[in-house]
Amino acid sequence: MEFGIFNLMGAREADKPTAQVFGEVADQTRLADELGYAIAWFAEHHFSNYCLCASPLMMVAHCASITRRIRLGTAVVVLPLYNPARLAAEIATADALSNGRLMLGIGAGYNPTSSSGSAPTSRRISR
Repeated sequence: MEFGIFNLMGAREADKPTAQVFGEVADQTRLADELGYAIAWFAEHHFSNYCLCASPLMMVAHCASITRRIRLGTAVVVLPLYNPARLAAEIATADALSNGRLMLGIGAGYNPTSSSGSAPTSRRISR
């Protein structure tokens, strides 16, 4: 059996700085690595305090520099929001920085707020 952590990075306290939330997640990921956890997942959401992380690939890249073994995953990269060529390059960079520890999760998004600018959810799912 393997264990992992899921990082939502919500803003639950109005007076807590965003940098502190990200720092705590990085510290938790470093500790999970030291304890032998298998994977750390980073969520992507936009325009709400539900999740402050708009780019899980940036969190993967950051945590790759402070960990040694733990796999680092995106949960998920919301594809309609990205330029395909740029995203491919960023995925390759995150994978290289993590020495192949990137676990790539991709999706279309489930929430109109977090996938603003893409086709309506009902139209995307029916395809």
